[in-house]
Amino acid sequence: MLSRYVHRLTVVVASVCVLALVACGSETAIGPEAVDTGSGDDTGSEPIAAPAGTGVDQPNILFVITDDQGLDASAQYSLGSDLPDTPVITGLAQRGLVYENVWATPSCTTTRAALLTGKHGVNNGVTFTPGVLSAEVGTIQTFLDSTDLTSNYKTAVFGKWHVGGARPDASHPAQLGVDHYAGNLAGNIEDYFDWQVTVNGVSEQNTTYHTTALVDYAIEWIGDQQAPWFTWLAFSAPHSPFHAPPEEFNQRNLSGTDADIRANQRDYYLSAIETLDAELGRLLDALDEETIDNTIIMVIGDNGTPKNVIDRSVYPTNSHGKGSLFEAGVHVPLVISGAGVGRIGEREAGLVSIADFFPTFAVLAGAEVPEGLDGQSIVQSFSAADAIARDYLYTEFESDTPLGSGWTVRSESHKYIAYDDGTEALYDLVVDPGETTNLAQATAESGNIIEPLKRFGLQIRGE
Repeated sequence: MLSRYVHRLTVVVASVCVLALVACGSETAIGPEAVDTGSGDDTGSEPIAAPAGTGVDQPNILFVITDDQGLDASAQYSLGSDLPDTPVITGLAQRGLVYENVWATPSCTTTRAALLTGKHGVNNGVTFTPGVLSAEVGTIQTFLDSTDLTSNYKTAVFGKWHVGGARPDASHPAQLGVDHYAGNLAGNIEDYFDWQVTVNGVSEQNTTYHTTALVDYAIEWIGDQQAPWFTWLAFSAPHSPFHAPPEEFNQRNLSGTDADIRANQRDYYLSAIETLDAELGRLLDALDEETIDNTIIMVIGDNGTPKNVIDRSVYPTNSHGKGSLFEAGVHVPLVISGAGVGRIGEREAGLVSIADFFPTFAVLAGAEVPEGLDGQSIVQSFSAADAIARDYLYTEFESDTPLGSGWTVRSESHKYIAYDDGTEALYDLVVDPGETTNLAQATAESGNIIEPLKRFGLQIRGE
């Protein structure tokens, strides 16, 4: 059964399509048609009451992170044939934007640190998992609280924190400026049905299904707030341990036996995504119409799909996936919808960095973007298809695996990887999206392609 929110989206989209005299099935609304990009500029350099191009004065912000969900496990990208059924996120996509070229890092901690700080790991101090993000770096939450224009925002984080190290201080979220925290501090949970929750520094066991519990916490907190609020909802799903979800969400009729889980890991993985989608729908249904109308919703993955459940028809190479610097490890889904998003059912092809979210949140809240960030606001892309002015993307990771430790830069067409062991790689993403042919030494012109990519990466790294 569709949630009330999805039904409302369906009606709105259908009405828009009738008025525009165009066909608007789901295939048309979120199909793979190209979006032109140009050289628009979005610096976020001036204080504004309503973010440029949105017409919305200080929207509520609902930022949703899924854990270990790559493009091959996202129905909005139509890659492969084995995809989850996610009507809520698909509804958001139909009523907003799907971003085609978003780079995170290959792991959860490093991505979250970059999201919080607007800086890449080399500049925020967190280049590996599990790293510790220092309060001295500054987060989006501390920034909002410190600025007169945005100090009226109340902030909350629910779910996976994982930027406090292997043994995090229970007050670490508060140290980093979060007004209210309820979730799992130390990375992954061992049991979705029995896990340790920390609420504002106090820890106890919780036996409510993890995905459900996080939505319960979010609904309760949001219900007590006056606008504007900033809710950071970080699901552990679909991260392992793989399991059968509660019966009401078990659309794949999974038995949950150890033997079945071992034999059908991807089914369990996709079921966790479907459950997450249903519970996100419950959260949206809990918001009244006025609140929904003043809320922007973003749904993003923190890194690529784990190698043991990756769709091999999309990413055929065994070494690719989470933990690697290949596209399967760093290229993540992003859907943005709601208040201020004027482009309906479109796809955005501009290059987006995980470091862009701090400045984007700042502009949405009506603040001047501080200096010294690695990211740039993408707010103007909500209404203009040529607004993301970027030639290159950068990301990095430090790990104990040769293919995961180093840094990488891409342009629209090519990708350069500098591994920590001194080796290099160059891939043509247009003709070789699976990154199977290393061109670093293959052609005479490789050096000319590598040089600007490498120069950009070294600039980010201060080398």
